Amino acid sequence: MKDLSCWLLAGLVVSSVFSQVEQDGIVNGIESAEKALPEVEIASTLEMEPYRFEPQKGDAVDAELGKFRVPENRHDPNSREIELAFVRFPATTPNPGAPIVYLAGGPGGSGVATARGRRFPLFMALRQLGDVIALDQRGTGLSNTIPFCEAPEPWPLEKPSNRDQTLAWLESTARHCAKFWRGEGVDLDGYNTEQSADDLEDLRRELGVDKLRLWSISYGTHLAFSAVRRHGDRIERVVLASAEGPDQTVKLPSRTEAFLGRILSEEDRRKLRHVLDRLDAEPIVVEAVHPRTQAKARVGVGKLDVQIILGFMIKNPDTQQALPMWIDAMDRGDFSPIAPYLLMMAGQLRGLSGMSEAMDAASGISPGRRQRILREMPGTLLEDALNFPGDALAGPLGITDLGDDFRGPLKSSVPALFLSGDLDGRTYLESHRELAAGFSNGTHVVVEGAGHDLFMSALEVSERILAFMAGREVSADPIRVP
Repeated sequence: MKDLSCWLLAGLVVSSVFSQVEQDGIVNGIESAEKALPEVEIASTLEMEPYRFEPQKGDAVDAELGKFRVPENRHDPNSREIELAFVRFPATTPNPGAPIVYLAGGPGGSGVATARGRRFPLFMALRQLGDVIALDQRGTGLSNTIPFCEAPEPWPLEKPSNRDQTLAWLESTARHCAKFWRGEGVDLDGYNTEQSADDLEDLRRELGVDKLRLWSISYGTHLAFSAVRRHGDRIERVVLASAEGPDQTVKLPSRTEAFLGRILSEEDRRKLRHVLDRLDAEPIVVEAVHPRTQAKARVGVGKLDVQIILGFMIKNPDTQQALPMWIDAMDRGDFSPIAPYLLMMAGQLRGLSGMSEAMDAASGISPGRRQRILREMPGTLLEDALNFPGDALAGPLGITDLGDDFRGPLKSSVPALFLSGDLDGRTYLESHRELAAGFSNGTHVVVEGAGHDLFMSALEVSERILAFMAGREVSADPIRVP
């Protein structure tokens, strides 16, 4: 299905939905049961200007570019201010509800950049319910004030990765970058999910609205959970797709292993274990061609390298389909299919960006989950490679752990729509069920045949998001990807 046709069809659906909502008298949705917090008078810093928004596909639209200032670290009374930016697509209805704010994944993804891509039609369709805001979170996109930190010693391409050596390089680079960023006036300790959640509350105040509606995916849901915990009385409703819970930054090896058992045959798993055992005993160096630049280079291949690449490959069905062929080739000693991606990964080990490392480090891992991960790792194919190096950079970067209150179970009456793909190899169905159980007004929908990036996988996904955002009751029946 073409993106543009999806936009038009979704628009027809939401027109009828919103018309019924107006008749029912619930334009602003269901009131949250959370206790309201007193409003605090803060001088506005909001600046808005006309902005011509050009998507990658489709016609340009008139929008607004907004900017406002927040403390970089609210725990430091002498903190500098940083500027956050967003693009607002004005509502196309005369009776708009609460603004809908998109929270990108990563951490490190740009909401504005996401709006330019495949999800642009859904951004446009949602305008029939209210203003739609593509927010660049602190440290990302148009809101990034952290200069990239070049590693003093870039990772040598021909060096196969192993845990000890790679972790030592990362920690050394993190200490170097922490000093560099302090010299640039950056307080990296201000880049955590709670500070970003408070940014959303500041955005609400700047816009002069009573509530926000949140639309999130992956790490964006991690941020949305924090916003609900801290400012639930100001959140009207929230869409949580491919959700990462407060204590789910590092994935459980047992669930990754079980997922591999679903998508790979027993023979494929046997071959993969043989490949990993062989590389663990004797890493190799292979010739590779960079898939973007076409430059040729020799690149090291170790067990950890393959585990990390496969951790990305299991994210969505389109890349999962290549796994049997890749595994068979590697088992025969042919690393040509995977080598270009190993070259790209090795080439990225040239420094740190700041925001993504700080966010994950601050979210951390609860002691109980850490112990469970250590128990589960031995004997699993990918071990904990999906999130390597975990929170190991918190110390070298000088990041304060947000603590177990941040990571504790969340219970809320805020209406929530959970969307999970049954072929998502990063955030699993079991995790979604656990999270949804904490929302008394939650609905969990499984998208059968979809992976982690599920928003545009089927028209019905858009339809249910639109109906939910309009305040309608949404079916929990599974959605099947065509």
